[in-house]
Amino acid sequence: MTMSAKKSFEFADETIERIKESAASATPISYELWYTHVAGLNPKLSREIERAISDGTPLTEATTQDLHNRHFSNELQAAEVLEATEGVSTQVESVIEKITQAGNNYREFSGSLDEAMVTLDSVNSKPELSALISAITDATKNISNKNTSLEEELKDAREELAVLRNDVNKIREEAYTDGLTGIANRKQFDREMERTLSSLDDEEVGPACLVLGDVDHFKSFNDKWGHQVGDQVLKLVASGLQSNTKGQDLVARYGGEEFAIILPNTDLEDAIRLTDKLRGEIANRRLTKRSTNEVIGHVTVSFGVALIRKDEAAVDVIERADRCLYKAKENGRNCVISEEVL
Repeated sequence: MTMSAKKSFEFADETIERIKESAASATPISYELWYTHVAGLNPKLSREIERAISDGTPLTEATTQDLHNRHFSNELQAAEVLEATEGVSTQVESVIEKITQAGNNYREFSGSLDEAMVTLDSVNSKPELSALISAITDATKNISNKNTSLEEELKDAREELAVLRNDVNKIREEAYTDGLTGIANRKQFDREMERTLSSLDDEEVGPACLVLGDVDHFKSFNDKWGHQVGDQVLKLVASGLQSNTKGQDLVARYGGEEFAIILPNTDLEDAIRLTDKLRGEIANRRLTKRSTNEVIGHVTVSFGVALIRKDEAAVDVIERADRCLYKAKENGRNCVISEEVL
């Protein structure tokens, strides 16, 4: 047995043990998730799992499904995209067919007119001229009727294409939106980070910063008030971040109770100032339990701020912001720590 094969069996054994320790069932999804983690194949996934373990958050079946949806391919979403694009393809083929038919109709009509012009030269009597005029009139009516029919069919096809286009746009939007909070999800964050890093190659583009925020004592909200209140906390934080940032900024749910903000054209000093404003806005909001109007209290968030530098990898920026975030936790939470402190 080769070393790689031996190692894979070791990973498999550890995967089974991890599944036994968790609150999830031994499904293919949980096996794929845990195997990927123990084998170190997805550092981002491992980071979320280890954080959940350290916080004492149980990796239930629902949590496992959420992690899988965010870190692995979403087959349902892929099926929706395929169905919508197949519909667009069918309608485009239909339109092309109708346009081709319109061209054939025109050529047929044009041929009839050419024949009529040739015949006109040999017309010697009024009845023959009358018959020729009648034939031209019938041909004109025929193509007019066909064109009217094609116009209706093309109108229907255009309306169907508009519906399908909306479906595709909706699917695309859902693919990059967090289902719980309505803000950008991890996929959109990753995409925007790469775009921001690429934009720094342009000398006319200003500096950019990354902010990572983590809800303080989030586990206690779930333990004391239940997961519905936990969800309400996440929505409150997302709303506070989104409503107090500019249109060019990206606010995303990074994972679990952690949020990320990409601030283009923003230097470190301004990013710190904005982040502290966000921290204060959220801390001043009072959370109540909707079902009973019972006052739960205030939610606070710890933040880490890092400058996004040209020619560095996204993982390096994230790691630096994450270190700042953990420093904020160590400093008593509900505060902002920038890389200047590090």
